[in-house]
Amino acid sequence: MKTYFDLLGQIAPLDRCHCGPEMEKAYNFLTEHYEGSRKLFYPCNEKIHHWIIPPYWECTKATLKDSRGNLIADKNRNNLEVYSYSPSFNGEVTLEELDNHIISDPERPDSILFHFRNQYRHWEPKWGFCIPDKVRKKLKNETYSIEIDSSFDFSKEMIQSDYLHPGEKKDEFLFMGHFDHPSMVNDGLSGCLAAFEIIHRLKGRKTKYSYRAFASVEVIGSVAYLLKEEKIAKNLKEALFLGFVGI
Repeated sequence: MKTYFDLLGQIAPLDRCHCGPEMEKAYNFLTEHYEGSRKLFYPCNEKIHHWIIPPYWECTKATLKDSRGNLIADKNRNNLEVYSYSPSFNGEVTLEELDNHIISDPERPDSILFHFRNQYRHWEPKWGFCIPDKVRKKLKNETYSIEIDSSFDFSKEMIQSDYLHPGEKKDEFLFMGHFDHPSMVNDGLSGCLAAFEIIHRLKGRKTKYSYRAFASVEVIGSVAYLLKEEKIAKNLKEALFLGFVGI
């Protein structure tokens, strides 16, 4: 029988951006594992207060190569190596131009950072790559080849999921985490699975209050959820955000 650790192993490597094919796949894994949980669908490009539900982003290829064809960054190797929600770009650039489209951290020279700004500025996305700082420092003053094949689709829907344990009262306590960090576990995914495990382990138990787990798309997902699921929002008494539960 598959455990929540097995589920974590399935979901962790996926490109869980705000809205995209592998995010959809991840929610399918989640809801198939936790019987009784459900998927929620909200239309892309809908304005909610000061927020806009982002488009469906699909990136089939993202590579950065030097003049000799050596691979410097590749999305197929690690989803974090390309900016999330990067637009398409195909061409050659100088090192000076490339420098404006790369992020790294000198204090963590071996680490690949997560560039997520495009997800919150999807109307003006910037292409780019995330590479270890020690790799960046070795880049030479030459021409670099970029191939990013991606698309944005406003006709689809953003997906989320929740999971209810009904109690004697309709008053609810919510456990939630952020589900949308690609190729990461501790920032988001571990909290979501902990929340869903709580509800799963309450099955068959009588409780005074109702309890709900929510696997959210960061910020915009919570905003949409509170507006769209008005009856749930009215019953919520408290919410606990589960972050970094792996630590």
